[in-house]
Amino acid sequence: MATQIASSQIAGNVVNVFDFMTAAQKADAVAKTLLVDCSSAIIAAISSLTGSVQGGGTITCPPGLNFYLGTANIVIPPNITFDCNNCYMTSAATGGTFAFTLGNSDSVISYNPKLLNLNLKLTTATGRGVRLRGTAYAKVTGMIEGHTADYATRTNHGVYIDGVDASSYFNWIEVLCNHVHIGFITNTTGSVDPTQQFFVNCSSLGDANLGDSTSIGFYFNGNSFGGQGSTIINCNVEHVATGFYAGAGCGEVSVINPRIEMVTTGSHWKFDFVDGCAPWKIINPQGLDSTYMESNDGIRNFDSANHMLLGTDDGSMRLAGFDKALDAKKFIGLGGSESYLYFDGSADTAILQDNDNTGTGRIYSQAGSGSDAHGAGYILHAASHAVNPGELHLFPASGAGGVWFKRGIGLATMGGFDRINSLSTNETNLYLYDADNGTLEQVTVGAADSGGSGYKVLRIPN
Repeated sequence: MATQIASSQIAGNVVNVFDFMTAAQKADAVAKTLLVDCSSAIIAAISSLTGSVQGGGTITCPPGLNFYLGTANIVIPPNITFDCNNCYMTSAATGGTFAFTLGNSDSVISYNPKLLNLNLKLTTATGRGVRLRGTAYAKVTGMIEGHTADYATRTNHGVYIDGVDASSYFNWIEVLCNHVHIGFITNTTGSVDPTQQFFVNCSSLGDANLGDSTSIGFYFNGNSFGGQGSTIINCNVEHVATGFYAGAGCGEVSVINPRIEMVTTGSHWKFDFVDGCAPWKIINPQGLDSTYMESNDGIRNFDSANHMLLGTDDGSMRLAGFDKALDAKKFIGLGGSESYLYFDGSADTAILQDNDNTGTGRIYSQAGSGSDAHGAGYILHAASHAVNPGELHLFPASGAGGVWFKRGIGLATMGGFDRINSLSTNETNLYLYDADNGTLEQVTVGAADSGGSGYKVLRIPN
């Protein structure tokens, strides 16, 4: 049965690519045989809009067709929207050639090019999907499927955001990448770094478990601040050797609600930070502390003075998932059995929920040297804590001595001092406020003051 194709509407700068196709191209697209190169029809439709008075418009495709693009690189200029309408686009590009490029200049910013509802198939191991070349307010949505063979030698990419010599910013990417070597790249081939990209609901599925041992989900680099201010929201990364890579020229990036599942062997990392990259913020990662089907998970080169980690699956962090012991000043874990809140300052300060697992409801702050139990700082135990419930402990930096307050701070109606550590041999010192002279007076207890067998007398100066 012949497929009925509606004629195009040119009014309002909307054209249908089907009207620019030859009979052979139409027959091939309808039959989905992928034998006839249809890229010339798409290029002709784009040209018809770029020459219009308004200088822009929209290209649409009839639903249910397959378009064979051959080895072409189809350029989408400023103010042009190509709505693929979920038609299959098959590219045979090789040697690092992209099937689509948004933006038509390396030195002048291209505003508002859009590639929507894409369904792109890459048939070679070296072909690539979509490049954004010096674009601003560009948008790419849809799906890119890579070559499903030659895993060990595959170099294909999904989406490449290139600053070139013009800059590239405020671009919106919402793409699912499957069977690609690198899902998403933010970098520059010129002198200007791209900044402020928005990756929303993106997915990068690699094949590290099948031989692509250097695959990456998200790759950020540049001259000095590539990707500065970019945000990755609700992404999914699977089966890659490296989930997120931050090169030495990478700027500040925020990753919110990432899901990471890596089925790999050897040395692979969910986050890999290179010395020199700017701070990253990782918020609510799912799978960072999981051992599900993974030989090595976590973060490499995590610089706690730089990067911030907020929360995990259950509020805890498996330290074995890092390449080195953490001295984290900016890690917050909420809801787990060993949750940490660190404040970056001149001394290490921490608030923990029962770090020693001896009970519940402990707030703990420690600065300087000392053990968890007697470092400089304070500990406040809740009434439900298994050790010293309801007590406030104050410790000096030496790890010895200190003061315990139990259900009050010396007021008779609230309790009193539980005990005061010795400051010197056979002597315990306590200072009380003297209302007569308005000063603190030392109270001493000594062996010479006898009050009877087994008792000592407390001496208070006049």
